[in-house]
Amino acid sequence: MKIFLSLLICLSLSSCDKASDFMYNNFSLQKNIDMAEENHRKNIEGDFKIDGYSYTFPSQVHSFVQNGFTYKIKKEGQDFTEDIHNLDVGEVCDIYFSKNQASFLGQVKNNTGANSDIGELSLSYIKLTKDGLGSMDFTLDDIKMNDDISQIEEKLSDKEIISLNNDQYYMYLNGQYVVIFTMKDDKLIQIEIIPNERLADYEKN
Repeated sequence: MKIFLSLLICLSLSSCDKASDFMYNNFSLQKNIDMAEENHRKNIEGDFKIDGYSYTFPSQVHSFVQNGFTYKIKKEGQDFTEDIHNLDVGEVCDIYFSKNQASFLGQVKNNTGANSDIGELSLSYIKLTKDGLGSMDFTLDDIKMNDDISQIEEKLSDKEIISLNNDQYYMYLNGQYVVIFTMKDDKLIQIEIIPNERLADYEKN
């Protein structure tokens, strides 16, 4: 009798598993969520390197400072200055980083709900150029300045690269940002990282 009950339970569990698999594959919202997560993982990663140091976008201002960069701040209607150290709630500023002969631009917005030290805030935008970085090493998911589009597509063969126009391409970064590749003479000369919601305005310009 015990053997019969055990077999019955096993068959019942097996049927439940098959029914569960059928429901998952055909009607499950969770499958859609899992597929979305899989597609999300196909986005380019947010890790990049400058001068051998690794960063994940959006990076805190302090992470660049601790690796040797200094910065100046520019609020709307003002010049770049080293005298600004805090941002009010919702306030936005441009930020200019420099180290030896290298430099790049960014933007910071205070979304914390309180007056905050700029060093503790993260970049909401970044623009890195071949000329600005000079001889300093830079990589983003194995992409380097001066790569041509075929090299970029080969390095990102499992990811979708979309053309903006003849000399610009973009792809998504970690589901929240867009990476814009700007080419000149078929070589990569500039990378920008912007929030997804700014892409429509970017395409108009």
